[in-house]
Amino acid sequence: EFYKRFQARQLKNSSFVQVLAERVPEKVLKNVIVQSAWNKTLLVDHEMLERAIDWGTYLYRCIEQLTPAFEAAEAQVLQAIQEGVDTPRKLYHRFSATIPTERIQKALKALDWIGLVQKGADPVSHSVIYVPIDKSVEVEHTT
Repeated sequence: EFYKRFQARQLKNSSFVQVLAERVPEKVLKNVIVQSAWNKTLLVDHEMLERAIDWGTYLYRCIEQLTPAFEAAEAQVLQAIQEGVDTPRKLYHRFSATIPTERIQKALKALDWIGLVQKGADPVSHSVIYVPIDKSVEVEHTT
């Protein structure tokens, strides 16, 4: 039941929420296992499962509510990287009028952390480049 609701909720959300929340069901299962270990039992009872599902639902709601503040700059930076603007210098130049340099740096770190881009080096110039990782996720345009 929880997993069906989770999947339906995922489909309604943006790609960033989907990526950040994709492991919530796995965390719910781990929560139940930990509760079982704390209770020194191999059996999972209804209350343990209910607590874990409540916790997972709360975790998902937190991700949904905190993500919009995160998404705007990250979505713009990811879109630019997908369009070939792949070095920090090019990104700073492209967004100089709209996004502060520090925010671009944070966006790059966040995108790398959630696995939407990978940091690398240009084989010719050896400068830092960012390469989009195809997770079959399109960026929603935000303004």
